[in-house]
Amino acid sequence: MTETVNKKDLALDENAFFALYSRRKTVGAYTLGCKVNAYDTQAALDILTDNGFQVVPFDEKADVYIINTCTVTSLSDSKSRQMIHKAKKKNENALIICMGCYAQRNPEAIINEKIADVVLGNKNRKDILAYIFEAAQDKKINAVKNIDKDRDFEEIEIKGYGDRSRAFLKIEEGCDQFCTYCIIPYARGRVRSRTIESIALQAEKLAKTGYKEIVLTGINLSWFGKDTGEKLEDAITIINDIDGIERIRIGSIEPGIFSEKFLDKISKTEKLCNHFHISLQSGSDTVLERMHRGYSAKEYKTEIDNIRKHFKNSGITTDVMTGFPGETEQEFIETCDFVREVAFSRLHVFPYSIREGTKAARMSGQLPSNIKKERAGELISIGKQLETNFISKNIGTVQNVLYEQINGDIIEGYTTNYIRVHAKGTVNDLFKVLPTLLSGIKDNVCYGEVK
Repeated sequence: MTETVNKKDLALDENAFFALYSRRKTVGAYTLGCKVNAYDTQAALDILTDNGFQVVPFDEKADVYIINTCTVTSLSDSKSRQMIHKAKKKNENALIICMGCYAQRNPEAIINEKIADVVLGNKNRKDILAYIFEAAQDKKINAVKNIDKDRDFEEIEIKGYGDRSRAFLKIEEGCDQFCTYCIIPYARGRVRSRTIESIALQAEKLAKTGYKEIVLTGINLSWFGKDTGEKLEDAITIINDIDGIERIRIGSIEPGIFSEKFLDKISKTEKLCNHFHISLQSGSDTVLERMHRGYSAKEYKTEIDNIRKHFKNSGITTDVMTGFPGETEQEFIETCDFVREVAFSRLHVFPYSIREGTKAARMSGQLPSNIKKERAGELISIGKQLETNFISKNIGTVQNVLYEQINGDIIEGYTTNYIRVHAKGTVNDLFKVLPTLLSGIKDNVCYGEVK
């Protein structure tokens, strides 16, 4: 049983504090939002476990709770606040630490609720232990720093993600694009890139830990190296040469990078997966222009065609927004027609959400929520059919599947082109890449037989 220690009884000396604190060292964490947040949460947990803390599920009573927040939509803000309150209800004496994008953008709102002990934001996360020490002395800490002019990539490492076979590796932070609907550049700052040398060292450590697949993540991967002069293709190439890594997957990425030269180089890296998640947002040129996306539908389609020339049977997934300010019925139809033309393998569809502080929030022609949801529902239906079509084309082929979960006598994993596969297997089949005959489909899950 964890011994309860009253904050007021703690010595002010940091060494004495941590000697005592080692008897009350459980930490639970909840991550909202993107894979970059998942990386940041794990990095914070690794710092704490290196100093004697034990990670417990978020739903259990813990001495410290970390809520890594998101602010991409108003719903994300609300969910972030809900999880802060949930943590406090689990243990009213716990230290509550809020980090991430909502904390960065709105620290005053969190502080005013008088629940969080530390508001950390998206900088100086490596100092989380020192903030715990200060907060344990009955202090409320606002550690949010201005990141608008920050040009340094914060080097925080991870050891892994529990028993998972896939590890996210953050190589880029921030965004300089400033799409009219997006608040993220204000929450994450400008583009900062990890050096290729640092990427290689982190990937080597993950490989030695046993991870088979590395997923490169960032806020805007297309702009990796803008600040350092290095190139994303070189980062992929160097990871490709690391023993133990069997797969490299590029995380969500913006269009504009998939030139013939870029594709020619990365297609020669045999470990790179033939799956690309390339954000679209709209298939209408007039909407794309209002969004300040920087490309036309035709230019986007050209990049997809180039990818399919270099990577056969590629899974192409995307994000699509409905109900952007001023979106007409005709513009929405253009988007529906375009996603069918591209024949994506999966769609992530979401209705436009007003973000105060963005240009789109001040635009005329804000659509009612019922129209946005109706259009989202229509696109979701199209997306499900496109996914079925893509999986069906793979039935009867043998694909390499990285199995990473087990449910009874069924092992689960993904092909290189990101088809979810269920197959008969045992625990010994986990964390292996196995050739599998794809034999059937149900509810967009593919069933297979390990060869």
